[in-house]
Amino acid sequence: MDTYSSIVTILRRAVKIHGGKAALLRVLGTSKATYYKALDNENPVLPATRTLCTWLDALHAQVFLPGDKAIAEYAYVPQIPPDALVGGVVARQNATETGPRISISRSWFADCGIDPRNCYAVSGMALGDTVRISDVILIDTAQTSLDDGSVYALSILDSNALRAWQEGQLLFPPQPGHPMLKRAQRVPDGWRLCGDTLSAPPFVVQDITGIVVHGRVVRQCRDAV
Repeated sequence: MDTYSSIVTILRRAVKIHGGKAALLRVLGTSKATYYKALDNENPVLPATRTLCTWLDALHAQVFLPGDKAIAEYAYVPQIPPDALVGGVVARQNATETGPRISISRSWFADCGIDPRNCYAVSGMALGDTVRISDVILIDTAQTSLDDGSVYALSILDSNALRAWQEGQLLFPPQPGHPMLKRAQRVPDGWRLCGDTLSAPPFVVQDITGIVVHGRVVRQCRDAV
């Protein structure tokens, strides 16, 4: 396959990755006429060099020479701010349109049994000395059932429960719905949600009603930003 055909194939794959032609058009931010000419089924016409390079940059495409690892060996996970976790699928998708992406080997995802399409990279969240605020963490949004010992990104929506947890313990308590990292520990009365530091008091609940679990932390990269 020649270079021209390879680029056309990349664009067609990008359409599937981003969920359709309209979604990819928003990512590329280009004119409809130029865009649809490049995706023509019979006679695709790629744009001028500068425009094409802008498209490839927006798709985080990379150029490889023979001997380099193929780009297909990596999954490119979008990086979003913590607040985008709270907004659900729509907020996450909006945040991914202009945000950076983190490359992770597809073999790692396969070994862990994780679908990269369910994952987001997030920075700006901390859990004591375990996760620093400068770390980039990988959150699997498909894993929302608590597992003993695992760390989760979650929000507490039950204001009464949040008040009971905060009372006399936190000088600057989190707001209802604010995303935070907590380690889940199984206890006789239910679940103990805690931070990996004595300054963060634990929160014990009988069930997770009033708590939204955004996903489990499955990986972290220190000093990645």
